[in-house]
Amino acid sequence: MPLTFVFMKNISLLIIGLFLFLLFSFCQGEKEQFLPTIHDPIEYELDISKVKYFEPYSHNIFISGDSIFVQKIRIKNKNKFPIVIQKMEFFPSSPKPSYFSHSLHKKQKIKANETFEFSVTFKVNELKKTSDYSTGFKVRYEYENHKNIKSYIKFNVFKTANILIENNGEIDFGMIDGTKLLSKKIKIKNMGSTNLIIDTSSLFSCIDVEKLNLKGGETMSVICNYNPIYDRTDFEYAYSIPFKNYYQTNNIIIKGKIKRKDKIEPLIQFEIDSFNFDTIKQSEARFNKDFVFTNTSDYPIIIYRASTGDGGTFASFPKKPIFPGEKGTITFHASMKSRRGKFSKNIHVKYRTGTTCSNAYLHYVIKTKGYILPETKSE
Repeated sequence: MPLTFVFMKNISLLIIGLFLFLLFSFCQGEKEQFLPTIHDPIEYELDISKVKYFEPYSHNIFISGDSIFVQKIRIKNKNKFPIVIQKMEFFPSSPKPSYFSHSLHKKQKIKANETFEFSVTFKVNELKKTSDYSTGFKVRYEYENHKNIKSYIKFNVFKTANILIENNGEIDFGMIDGTKLLSKKIKIKNMGSTNLIIDTSSLFSCIDVEKLNLKGGETMSVICNYNPIYDRTDFEYAYSIPFKNYYQTNNIIIKGKIKRKDKIEPLIQFEIDSFNFDTIKQSEARFNKDFVFTNTSDYPIIIYRASTGDGGTFASFPKKPIFPGEKGTITFHASMKSRRGKFSKNIHVKYRTGTTCSNAYLHYVIKTKGYILPETKSE
């Protein structure tokens, strides 16, 4: 009997020990999973001589995934009198965080020429709506000797996708001749546990993704296409991979250098790019004129704008892409019955290709002129 009791006691102790070990390991894992991210301190200098009414200080904070972040804030009083921190509050219409704490005391006083530092610990909720990727808070303050001057520091907190991008998201094409469409592939990895869904409505047309749903821990390839026809020397552009329910930040940068120095040839060819209306009677000075062009390039062309500078005139243009070899029309509309004498109007056409990582545009100018003949009333 005693031997059985001792055996059972040892077994019980072993089971309890194993349970405690597993519990400790689980807690350690949870602790490592939710280690806070500490952001670099944000510093503000408050000087009443530089106050602009109703224009508060503002700062953007970006946090990735569901991590807890700690943000240190330093406020330096540059005045000869104290500043009083009134309170901290959330934006009324923003989603509330699942965890929030701070070391700021109510009615905190910052003496003249002193610096006060406090920290904010923050965790964003799991977002349920596309619009709920951001929140924020305000730190309200007033000048002790000028209580009629009140303002606040605004902190906008944006939740971004927790992704790892190859080569820190940088694509360097190096030295190129500027004559061919270039493509490069880069890999991104979902470092979080939540599935990332590509927002196709916000995806740049020059970027191709391997899949639209990137699961936790998965990696996919992203292809960036660049057409150098717009740029003449160095170039650098920033783009984002947009995910639903996450704030978009520029996470891919393409750059390089172009060695060519020749003139950039237009990608569209007009049948005529100037027109003289000659003499038009004032009573008939409401007219239209079509200017037909052909896409002579190897890429789809998108007309971004066709402007005339107003003055009783405007231009209409195709809204859909014009594919290689296809024709399009820019129509000049004029209503100048109130004008007399000579007139000259230029139509400035701004266009680009539809598949390029470039923010630059090419221009084409169509010139028109004529003479409005004044009419006198017959007696």
